[in-house]
Amino acid sequence: VLPRRMCGGRRWHAKHTAVCLAVWDESMTLADLKAQMEAALKVEDYKQAAQLRDAIAQKEIDGKLGVEDANTRFYEAFMSGSVAQMDEV
Repeated sequence: VLPRRMCGGRRWHAKHTAVCLAVWDESMTLADLKAQMEAALKVEDYKQAAQLRDAIAQKEIDGKLGVEDANTRFYEAFMSGSVAQMDEV
């Protein structure tokens, strides 16, 4: 049995020296997730790499939706002539 270590409050196998198998949190950047995915691929942990790939895709979609929402709200405020509403966006 391989020794286990702590990573972000979760345990991971020592064979994954470059990969933290902890579940990522919302504060992680895309660069962090991509780095973890690359590290997972290096140790051939394809399941973890796939989960990270999916998290990256979801984070990119969420980011695009947030920008689209802000653009829509700003456009509506602009069309109504409301400077206060534009400032809120």
